[in-house]
Amino acid sequence: MSRFSQASCLWPGLRQLWQGAWSGLALAVCFSLALNFTLLTTLVWTELSTPLVRITAWAALALVWTTVAVVTWRRMPRQPTARQLQTAEGLFNLAQSEYLKGNHFAAESALRQILTHNPEDGDAQIMLAGLLRRTARLDDAAAQLAQLEQSEGYGKWWPEVARERQWLADLKQQQSEQQESEQPSETETDAADADRQSTAESHSPIANAA
Repeated sequence: MSRFSQASCLWPGLRQLWQGAWSGLALAVCFSLALNFTLLTTLVWTELSTPLVRITAWAALALVWTTVAVVTWRRMPRQPTARQLQTAEGLFNLAQSEYLKGNHFAAESALRQILTHNPEDGDAQIMLAGLLRRTARLDDAAAQLAQLEQSEGYGKWWPEVARERQWLADLKQQQSEQQESEQPSETETDAADADRQSTAESHSPIANAA
């Protein structure tokens, strides 16, 4: 866990904002405004509030700050232990081996085991996204990339993420074009209906009697 990750817990909303959540920005701004207003009414505009109101405001700010800091700290991913790292390395090597053999299910299982212990493992995340793309689960692959973008070490992986997203966009475009080509056009449908109607009329008893 980096020092910045630890420090981001000390200001409400900063950790969420760093992860790209706009709710973190709203929380950080609201807390800043509340803190500045309380400071002004305590040190400058003392006539705007009574001592009891000021004490209550400071207590409320302290409660919000403590609660958010504790909750944010507890939700932060912890650094894996040495044993977990060894296990993750073995599982990653297994995933690569199975992937090259075409055993996609076994490779996915190994990657998900890694992410269970360390959701921030960028190697496992980007490989899982590629595996999901190759097995035609494009929406799942896009969701996995979105999760990687929320990770702390995303900056290291942004070129791979951009490349994967481009491949996903190309595949979705190909699927869309294929679906459009498989659907008969309106002219072809009308012509087929006319042929069926003409055939039916030619074989009707009235037509034969005439």
